[in-house]
Amino acid sequence: MHVRSGVFRLLHPEFKAARIALAAGAVAGLAVLGACADTPTASQVAGPEAPSSPSYGPGVVGDFHHKIAVCVDVASDPAPTAAGYTYTTVKAPVLVAGFSQPATINVEAGYSTSANLEAADVITTPVSLTPGNCAEVFVRQTTNNTFFSGINPRAKMLITATVPAGYTSELSAASCINEGFAFWADCYSRDDAAILSANIFHGGQVIFLFKAPEALACPAGSFVVSTADAVNEPGWPDGGVGDLLIKYDQFPAPNDNSYGANAVGWPSPRGHKFKDLVNSDHAGVQIRNASNQVVLSFNMDYLSAFAGTPSGYKSLGVTGGDGGMLIGTATGISVTTSLASNLNTTGYCSAGNCTVAGTNLLVDSPPTDALHQTYVIASSAHALWDFHNTYYARISAAKLSAMGFNAATWTVQPNAAALHNSPEKACPDTN
Repeated sequence: MHVRSGVFRLLHPEFKAARIALAAGAVAGLAVLGACADTPTASQVAGPEAPSSPSYGPGVVGDFHHKIAVCVDVASDPAPTAAGYTYTTVKAPVLVAGFSQPATINVEAGYSTSANLEAADVITTPVSLTPGNCAEVFVRQTTNNTFFSGINPRAKMLITATVPAGYTSELSAASCINEGFAFWADCYSRDDAAILSANIFHGGQVIFLFKAPEALACPAGSFVVSTADAVNEPGWPDGGVGDLLIKYDQFPAPNDNSYGANAVGWPSPRGHKFKDLVNSDHAGVQIRNASNQVVLSFNMDYLSAFAGTPSGYKSLGVTGGDGGMLIGTATGISVTTSLASNLNTTGYCSAGNCTVAGTNLLVDSPPTDALHQTYVIASSAHALWDFHNTYYARISAAKLSAMGFNAATWTVQPNAAALHNSPEKACPDTN
């Protein structure tokens, strides 16, 4: 499998891999490094090309010279509003941390600390687009042919997409004119933002792909594998670029982060208790090599008592609680869970006190509707609560290298035999 975009959809309680969805670029909100091409293909975007900017004579090449355009891939799902997807564009005076260019060809490193914009440059922001359409966000109207040791002055823009709740965004392509001048006109991406750096002779086009949230039949979940683009990936423990990211989600069944008096859809009289999530719940992951041999297998602890955290609880990963190593060593593996984040990163708990707006979150989850049938949170005081029951594992690039990990031929998968939810939640009766 290709771990950059592998997705298993799991049907519970059988936990069979219903399908593997492979998509160009990132999945589940993780963006990829934009690959430059001379022009977008019809499959990437269909719609009117951004209007041509002024022509400046000899040395100017390509349809996008002196301008930057943003597009919405024709394959994108329609936005929730008629206005479509919204982009904001600002000048970026320095390279964003994590994007590398050799210092010898980086204008900001030796020649300028300004945004290098000229008075007549035009920045259009915000713009709203529907699938298959493009718009200019930057046009260089003037030029001076001054060279700094052979490097043209340039403009660098930060383009950010406003992603509707639940949607994912990715750069399906990032096409750059005159790819031979890659250090002048490269496209870069991180999460839902793109940097396109253009000198006065070259511009480019950035294409975003948007996908609507997928409704999963109950019981269902997902097992998503991707590669870390940054040290800090939302949800996962911190690590390094190139780490393997694993997200094992169970929602709306066989488990969730609702419990106590406010448990959603859990049958009486047993219901679902906070201690159920602490006492024995865990999930397993395994990695197989090209010969189908299991070379790494571990169980992840969901939540355990742990002094020193804001709530007094955390996931003990693969070395404590209900976690443990089955095959291989724990070195380079870090784990957290959505419930641990609810209790320790939202500000809801301090020194073991987790009472917010009258609800003790170590006893009851936030209240929803009066009949406890939906996950719509009743109070804005609990707005940051995540009801998804999710495990986040991160395996370091160094460990993968030491294992001889090959993304093209090795398999990363859930260990169905190791999954334990006590109790399991049944789907609601829809008859």
